[in-house]
This record gives sequence, structure tokens and C-alpha cells, in this order.
Amino acid sequence: MKAKNKKNWPIAGTFLLFLIGFVFLLSCESEHDLTTKKSTFGEHNIAGMVKLGKKLENPYSVENMQKAWSNLKTSNTSGRISGNEIEIITSHRYIKFIPKNEADLAIIKRDSSLVLYEYPLDYEIVEQGGFYRDPGVPSNQPTYRYCAITIDKKLPVGIEFEVLANLFIPDENKDGNPGGRLVSSELIRELVDEALRITNNLQEKVTSNGRVQASSWRPA
Repeated sequence: MKAKNKKNWPIAGTFLLFLIGFVFLLSCESEHDLTTKKSTFGEHNIAGMVKLGKKLENPYSVENMQKAWSNLKTSNTSGRISGNEIEIITSHRYIKFIPKNEADLAIIKRDSSLVLYEYPLDYEIVEQGGFYRDPGVPSNQPTYRYCAITIDKKLPVGIEFEVLANLFIPDENKDGNPGGRLVSSELIRELVDEALRITNNLQEKVTSNGRVQASSWRPA
């Protein structure tokens, strides 16, 4: 009996090695296909879809606005800020709505005062497109919706959302600031420019009329 087992081993061993190799090849192919599909969708290689770049630091966050105001006061060599004080408090919230189904999305869209975006507002747009879908959202759910709203804005009841940041947007009031008394619009512009500068969102463009400053950030 022992001799018979020894005699049949080469055939059984060869078949086992073949089977292991075949399964290994199948698993490699499946893993490759899955990785390819995942990377293709994750990199937003879908025709017509907005392509996002790097995440931007939020210049309108309360923390960055406080830093910008502190910088302006520190560099106040000309005395132009003397007697002026901007109270940096939350004026807006940066919100991500998480609709679970089309019914949730319909409720969100019902409020016409909400300016909704399919893509996050704090990312660089590398390529414009007609739509955007977050790769992390299940295929049977609507993609997230983003917006900036005032702190006194009532949100739709029963819809899941996440507060991404507390914002201070002083240029909502052209001749004042939401957190305190009136200040000059020029000082407001200086504050916003400084916040954009310290977060690397200030872009300088030179035209025939002189220097023009523009922001890569969309406060919505």
C-alpha cells in the first residue's frame, strides 16, 4: 500500500500544483481588474465630469480670518486700523449634505435659497465638467451636495449633514462686518486679501491697467 502511494504521488502532485497555479492566476487577474476599475473611478477619468485637484486651505475659516486680522494689526505702521475693530465670529457654515435617496435630494432642492454644488468648494478644479460624483458615494445614492449658509439659516428637517467649517465672510456686508460695527470696505478688502495670502489662495495677475488680485477660492 505504501509503495502504491509513492507510485501515484507524481501524478497527484502535478495536478495539485497545476490547480494551485490556476487559482493563483485567476486571483491575480481578478485583483488586477478590480484595481484598474477602482483607480479609474477614483482618478475621475469619466468623460464630462469635473476633475478636482489638491485640497485648498480655507481662507474664510474663523481661525484663518483671526490670523489675518492679527497680522493686519501687527503691521499697522500707518495707523490706518486705529479705532477700528473687526469682531471675527462665525457668520456662515460650510455644509455637506448627505442625501440617502432621491427623496432626500428633492427635499434639499426644494429650498431655492440654498446654492448647492455637487463638488466640494475647498478643492482646486483642474478640469471643468458638466457634473461631479464623489467616488466614495454608493451607486444607489445621490452624490453629496455642498453649500455655505448663514448661521441663522434653518436646514431641511431629517436630512443628514456635516458641518465642514465655521466661516467668517465679511464681504457679505459691503460696508461693515457681520460681527460688529461698521468698518471701511477698504479694510474689509485688506482683511480678505491677507486671509487669501496666508492660505496660499491669492493669485496676482498683471493687466494693462495694473495689478489685479484674484482668488483661487470659491466662497459660494
